[in-house]
Amino acid sequence: MKKIILILSVCLSLLSCEQYVTEISDVTLMGLYVVREVEVVSTDPEYSTYTSYHGGQIFQDNDLPQPFNYIRTNNFHIKFENNGFVGNFGMIWTNQIQSNQIPIWYYDTMLSNDIGDGFRIFGNNSYNLGYLILNYSSSNQRYNMTFLIEKDGYDSLQLLSSGTYPLGQYGEKKQLRLYLTRIHP
Repeated sequence: MKKIILILSVCLSLLSCEQYVTEISDVTLMGLYVVREVEVVSTDPEYSTYTSYHGGQIFQDNDLPQPFNYIRTNNFHIKFENNGFVGNFGMIWTNQIQSNQIPIWYYDTMLSNDIGDGFRIFGNNSYNLGYLILNYSSSNQRYNMTFLIEKDGYDSLQLLSSGTYPLGQYGEKKQLRLYLTRIHP
């Protein structure tokens, strides 16, 4: 009986121990990424759908701001210029058939005169990777895309849109998940 009580007391003392984590997770955004897969999930309870695009397929949705309204998988690139919580980024899509063609950066916040353009990360702590906010402007219109950083590996990044967009009546009922692969440091 004494052994059972001793074992129970040891087990209870081990279960009651709390663990404290004080590290902040590092987000390693610096580099050039290509979007290899796009998933679109409708969160509307009346019309629930799931669609996946990969292998060069084209995702197109006019409810989203440019250039996220047209993504050709394995051909849409995002380049992050900083490894901190504030930085610059560029977005391109190129024609891979003509590999000698110089890529055109359609949105490049490094060349922007608007001080609000760029990316920042917030909510990064020991429990989650946080949110990535992309601010950019084009044709005198400001765009803001917010993504939850779901996974951040050395050679990959997985982003989930917050589900709200500035355009379209059904934008708030869609979530966009991007699977990115780092192709250059």
